[in-house]
Amino acid sequence: MLWFPLALLATVAIAIFAILSKYLLKGEKVDPVAYGGLIQFIVGSYCLILIIFTGFNVVINRNSVLLTLLAGFAYAFASATYYTAMKHMEVSRLVIILSLEALFTQLTGFIFLQEPFTEKKILAAFLIVFSVLVVSFSLKTLRVAFSRYDLLVVLNGAVYSLTAMLDSFLINNYYSPLSYQAVNFLLPAFLMLIIFRKNAKNIPHLFNWRKKGPLLLLTAFFLFLTYVATFNAYHLGGEVSRVVPIIGTQTLIVIILEFFILKDRQNIGRKILASLFAVIGVFLMQK
Repeated sequence: MLWFPLALLATVAIAIFAILSKYLLKGEKVDPVAYGGLIQFIVGSYCLILIIFTGFNVVINRNSVLLTLLAGFAYAFASATYYTAMKHMEVSRLVIILSLEALFTQLTGFIFLQEPFTEKKILAAFLIVFSVLVVSFSLKTLRVAFSRYDLLVVLNGAVYSLTAMLDSFLINNYYSPLSYQAVNFLLPAFLMLIIFRKNAKNIPHLFNWRKKGPLLLLTAFFLFLTYVATFNAYHLGGEVSRVVPIIGTQTLIVIILEFFILKDRQNIGRKILASLFAVIGVFLMQK
């Protein structure tokens, strides 16, 4: 169980990262796609600094190259959609909907790895879906309302469930955790520069760099810490179907930080209720 403390560390780090990113994305001039590509590049650069001391370890063959490219394109897409959604919605709502990733991960394991989908997991799936319905319920119209950004997050969760499987497989067969993390961030960053060239031109104009540059570096560090902990958890034997649900419990931490740091206190009772259903659901998803 050496992987368990690392999964907890990743949970706290990703919650802090989400709050800081939401703060940086405020303002009409901040391009979320450009921001996502920049964050990817900074985190990858942090990894390269450490690799100078630890060395770059990878087994290069046809399978490793093809799977790495698949992961790179998936992360480029996920990064663009994740930050676009984050800019236009409450971060607590985003992470509650993103808890669907735990459900998608289990479905992926059931379809491709023939992992059993037990009665406990069916109950967990119901709780996770119910949490999404609770946070999406409108008291004004008395119905569940989904925006296009909500749907982007659902799609994002499905893509992240695929990348989690790829991450675990590549780390356990072809890469050291840090070497994979460097490739895992730098490759999508360069792909985003190519695919989203118009957005990339906005990078110099994202912020007042003197004021927010240091905070950007700190924000990227928390994402770097998240993936260092996550990838090493995989490397130490933590299965994707157990690590991902633990990280999915970030919802309660995000709601607390959102309340005190971002001063967002709208629908706080509904958010807490939805997050409780989500947390119980993702815990039940574990084997």
